[in-house]
This record gives sequence, C-alpha cells and structure tokens, in this order.
Amino acid sequence: MKKFSILRISEDCARLLKSQNTILAIVLIACIAILPAFAQIPSPTLNSTYLVQFNGTTYSVPYIIKGGTISNMNILTPQYMLEITLNTNSDGNITISLPRTMIDAKQGNVDAKFGVLINGNQVTQFGETINQDTRILNITFHNGDSKIDIVGTQAVGAITPKQYRTCPDCPDNNSIGQQTPPLLLTVATDKPVYDHNSQIMITGHVVNPYPGQNVNIKITSPSDNVVLVANPSLDENNDYHTTASTVGNMWFENGPYEIIVQYGDESTRTNSTFFQLVGPAPQIAPVIVTVSTDKPTYHHGDKIFISGTVARDLNVPVFVKVLDPLQHILFITQVSLNQDKTFSTNVTGTWNSTGMYSIYVNYEKGNADRFFQFIGNNNTSSSAITPTQNYLKNIPVAQSNQTIAAEIDVGRDNAQTRSIDNSVQVKTTRNTPDSFGVQVSATNQTGPKVIVFNINATTINVKNLKDLGVMYDGKPIAPAPNMDAILHAKPTDEPSFAIIVTQNGVQVLVLIPHFSTHTITITNMTRVIPAVPEFGPVAGFVIVVSMIVCMIMSRRLVIDRVYS
Repeated sequence: MKKFSILRISEDCARLLKSQNTILAIVLIACIAILPAFAQIPSPTLNSTYLVQFNGTTYSVPYIIKGGTISNMNILTPQYMLEITLNTNSDGNITISLPRTMIDAKQGNVDAKFGVLINGNQVTQFGETINQDTRILNITFHNGDSKIDIVGTQAVGAITPKQYRTCPDCPDNNSIGQQTPPLLLTVATDKPVYDHNSQIMITGHVVNPYPGQNVNIKITSPSDNVVLVANPSLDENNDYHTTASTVGNMWFENGPYEIIVQYGDESTRTNSTFFQLVGPAPQIAPVIVTVSTDKPTYHHGDKIFISGTVARDLNVPVFVKVLDPLQHILFITQVSLNQDKTFSTNVTGTWNSTGMYSIYVNYEKGNADRFFQFIGNNNTSSSAITPTQNYLKNIPVAQSNQTIAAEIDVGRDNAQTRSIDNSVQVKTTRNTPDSFGVQVSATNQTGPKVIVFNINATTINVKNLKDLGVMYDGKPIAPAPNMDAILHAKPTDEPSFAIIVTQNGVQVLVLIPHFSTHTITITNMTRVIPAVPEFGPVAGFVIVVSMIVCMIMSRRLVIDRVYS
C-alpha cells in the first residue's frame, strides 16, 4: 500500500499552486493542518516504582503507565485509601501492584473488590490480578484526569476491625482465659465499597438464638454519627437481613462506616464490620421538621408520646433521640412517615435522674428539638450492678492481661494505690470528705484501661449509692450499661463507670478509652459515707441549753458575791 508523507503532500500542493488550481491546493493545505492530530507520536510506556513513605516505613509500589506520569502517591489511613496524582498527556492506563501490607480489601477473610475513583467519580470497570502478597490493578484513564483513588478496607496504620468480640458470659476453655463464644453472631455486606446512590445489603447469622429475639443494627459514619438503626428478625434458618440506602444528607461523609450488630440480653453478643462510602454526595435542600410531646412533665414509669411533621416526603426515615440532662443518649430510633407526612413514636421513662430532658429529631438536613421535665425515681440506685459469677471470673482475667491498670483502696483519711500496669501512672490529687480524685497518665498506652476504686464496707452506706458520681476531666460521665462495656471496651467508646456491690464494700470501675492525661474524681461521698458519730441534733441542742444555763448561773454567783 502506497504511503503518503506530509512532505510529499506539500510538494503536490506547491505544484497545484503553480498550475493555478487554487481550490484544490487550499483543501490539501487544510489536510496538512489537521494531519498532526491523527499522526501523533504514541505516548511512551513508563515502567517504574514509587516509594510510599508511612511512619518511617517505605513501601515499594511497582507500576506501568501509558499516557502520563505519576507525580505523587499518598496513603490516607483514615479513609483506607491510596491517593495517586497523575499528569496525563493522552488517554491511557496504569497497572499498579499494591502490597497487601500497605492496603488491602477484605470481606471477612475473603478478598473483596477495591473501590476505584477517578477525579472523584467511581469506576467499576477495571482489571485485577490477585496473588498472595500483592493486588495488581489495571485502570484506564482519559486525557485530563488528574487523580485516582483506590479504596480498600484495610490500610497500614489503621485499626483493623475485630471480626468477632467474645461475649462476657462465655466459659473459659484454657488456663490463660481465652474464650470461645457458645453463641455466634455474624455480619456482612454484599460489597465493601458503595457510592452515594446505593443499596447496602446487610446479612448475618445467629447460632442457637433466643426465641423471639431480634438483632439490633446500628451504622455509624466516619465522624461517629448514627446514620441508621434497624431491628431485623431471624428467619427459619436463623439468618437475618436488611437494607440501607446511602441516598440522603445523613450519608454526606466519605470514608469508613461501621456496622455494629448486637444480640442477646443486655446486648452481650456483639460483632461489627466496615464498608467504604466514596464519590460525590448529592445535595438535598433542608426540610422543615416539627416535634412535640403530649405533656410537658413526666414521672418515672410514664409513657412519653413523641410526634411531629415534615414538610416534604423524601422517602427516608425520621431519626429521633432522647437525651438526659447530661446529654447522654437514652433512646434512639428511626420512624417511618405516615401518608400525611406525620410521624410518631413513644418511650417509657424508666430513668432515675430528675431534670430537663431533650428530644432531637433529624430528617435529612432538617432538625427540631423539644424539651420536657422528667421526675426520676430517687429510690433506686441507677448505677449499681449486682456481681455475677462471670464477673468474679472476669476480674482476675482483666488483672492478668492488664486491662485493669491499677486498684486504689480509698479510706476515710488516706488511700493506697496498687499498680498492675507499670506503664500507667496514677497520682492522688484530691482527698476530702466529699470527693476523691486521681490523675492518670501513660506514655506508651493508647487504651482502653480500667481504674478500680475500692471503698470498704465500714465507710460506705450502700443504700445511698444513687448519689455517688464520677467526674472525668471535669465533666460528669454516665454509668455503663453492663460490665462488658467496661472490661471489653474499644478506644472509640466514651468514658463510663460501673459500681459493684461486693461483700467487702463497693468497687467503682472507671473506663479510660484512650490516653493522654486524665483526671478522675469520685463525687458526693459525704452522701454515701456516713459521718463520724459526734454530736447529733438533740445532743447539740442540749449542749447549747447547758451553755446558756451555765452563763446565767455564773452571773448570779458573781452578783451574790458582790452584795454579800
């Protein structure tokens, strides 16, 4: 086949101009002008290795790129993501080998598909080769693309979620306290990565379930906001399933979302998994929301009826939260809208604290709140937990594995500290009749750790335990729902405490989820510890009267001597 060159065409054009065939020459000149667009020199293929640095460790990432160059790679641990910055000069592709020790995508113990975004838009068509040590991706890009994000479920430096957390009442199977749960709870999603217009399928299984017991599901965002709650029931195979839509402003964040599932009495069976949300989030205008209660004041045991309206139905649920006077969440649920765009729910007030409670309602970006007065039950001890046989077994285990970092014996006038984890320093800062305080610090610890305060039975009135409180860094904290929340906590948990009544007195266990330097203060001790018997009110009255009589008699004696 005859080949044409630009030089050959130029020569023909000059000949045509000399022959005065101007029109044909202009056509040929136009062809010459556009030929370079169709005759570009192919982009070279670059075979190289990028060195990714993280916390003093270097990870070698081999790659082959055609159509551009790589200017930067950066591992973003909180997002489980590798960010690649490109300089493109044509359409092309990149083949990149990802060390599993740097980033990986897993669904349980099975390899899962990575999420890939180009300029913030998720792409689903890319190739992958999997081997034991690396994940090799082949990604196509277009001229002008500047960034590729590869999203997994594990990344160097990130906290890998536990696939199962053992239950607190499981029997010991060996001498070192390891436990095998008799009742398993699993959870999984159909994919590890979703965009903001997806349906998440959540499934799981329960072994040996309780009759009629549902599974509690909570999904939290990267900033730890609750975006969904659900209570699916089990089918005939003891499986459960539910779906979650990522559409809406509750899901505006990108990054790792955690699914926490709980099952059993006091939520003792717990498991969790993560998924990633990526891509641009659609913006939805705020919706006007109202909320009200049927009464302004309630007493212990009353049913509180909560209702409201929304201005526009977006086919998503309404989130309702009830908080106590210290802003601790007591009740949270999601409510479906009625056809007339109203919603309603109720909760029974079984709380013990008296004060102003608040209701917060969220519907997309619309928010509303309502306050009510609650008269608590002052005759109960809200935080005391009766020790179980399992608790008595778990305390030595927590001491041996140094979950309990120190114990402090608190007396009337002194305190003695026994250190268990020597990396945790405990210093007494306050010891008065009304309060006892310590400062806790650690240089090489991240938590969680527990500090135990032992108050002897001879110095405490167990009937008044409802008055005992705990301050953490100057703020009151809430009691834990159960001992598992103290002894099997996560670094992301909130500080909490538990009061255990024992034969020797009372133990106050305080959870420190993560470390810097913290202060802990046991408060209201004068209401709990009986006063030292001195002068009661009757004795005081008698003494005052006696003093007055003595003064009168003394004056009469002086007068008698003067006039005698």
